[in-house]
Amino acid sequence: MIKRADNIVTQLTGGIKGLFKKNKVRSCCRVTASSVNRENDKWRY
Repeated sequence: MIKRADNIVTQLTGGIKGLFKKNKVRSCCRVTASSVNRENDKWRY
């Protein structure tokens, strides 16, 4: 399931990169994300 999710994220971000390139938008920053889950009523990164 995680492999499928990684594939979907890669496709979406690739599509966004393509739109930025097509419209000559320059990105000045990169964003990273992490997953969060809830375990025993506490949020974990």
